[in-house]
Amino acid sequence: MLDSPVNDFSRATLGAVSGTLGKLQYVAGLRQGNGDYFHWGMARTHGEDTANLAIGESHTTLFLTVLRTPIRVLWEEASELASQESTEVNDYVGKLQAHGEMLVPSHLDGGVRRHFNSVLLALCCLAGVRAPRTDRGA
Repeated sequence: MLDSPVNDFSRATLGAVSGTLGKLQYVAGLRQGNGDYFHWGMARTHGEDTANLAIGESHTTLFLTVLRTPIRVLWEEASELASQESTEVNDYVGKLQAHGEMLVPSHLDGGVRRHFNSVLLALCCLAGVRAPRTDRGA
């Protein structure tokens, strides 16, 4: 009996990726130019449409998890992920900031893009990375 597509993706694929930030980056990297997600194994097992929906749901869940995670925990995670990539934490956080828009899912499910931007800004401040100016208007 097969797992649900979301459980299958979470267990088999995301289970091999470290940290919530790492998982968020990974899922965002599966996004195609049209906004859909593609993962060969998921498409083969569940079909492209079902896989796309499952990965999109996982992306939203990870996004919301980041919003609910204390900055201290995200900072520790960013430091660990940077170490795994053999890079400095400021470079890792700078990469997150540079890909910030890609990390935001299409369906926010109650999450707020501005909140996510403030999380990235806080990580940039901790890392001493100069964050690009963003629209601060309401």
